[in-house]
Amino acid sequence: LLVLFIGLFVVNDAFAACGALDNSFAWIHDSGVDLQQPAWLFVVTAVLSNLVSNVPATMLLLPTATHPLAGPILALSSTFAGNLIIVGSIANIIVVEQARSLGIRISWAEHARAGVPITLLSLVIAAAELLTTGALVTLATFSIEPIVTVYIARLAAPGAHVTLLAGLAMSATAFG
Repeated sequence: LLVLFIGLFVVNDAFAACGALDNSFAWIHDSGVDLQQPAWLFVVTAVLSNLVSNVPATMLLLPTATHPLAGPILALSSTFAGNLIIVGSIANIIVVEQARSLGIRISWAEHARAGVPITLLSLVIAAAELLTTGALVTLATFSIEPIVTVYIARLAAPGAHVTLLAGLAMSATAFG
């Protein structure tokens, strides 16, 4: 298993070094999928996690992870999606191998009977949590705007353009 795990990273590196990763990102983008959008990153991470395993998928997608929620998206989506099929996660392979050494055979179909519904439910819950977190951050940002306006009004000289100054202050937060 260690050789398999190392091999996944060697293949990932070769995939990136030969330009195939950039070509894949271009193809994905040309297909109308914007990995800068959280929902698309979530879905592509889940799919890729079951093609190359969850940790290598995360490594491949890291160059696109620029959204503020990209880290949690990659972590949640790749981890939960890794339970879908046996090769979705090295941990699944380890469990199947350990079970086999104890005389218990876990087939792809048996794993899928539990893995598919659990994975889909986990991904729905994770997506809901990410949406909720994003909504709360947005709400918090909008909730602070009136407070900033009042604060600037107290600091500003009479006749100052308080609305303009408050708008500039709130817009400045977009720069990080």
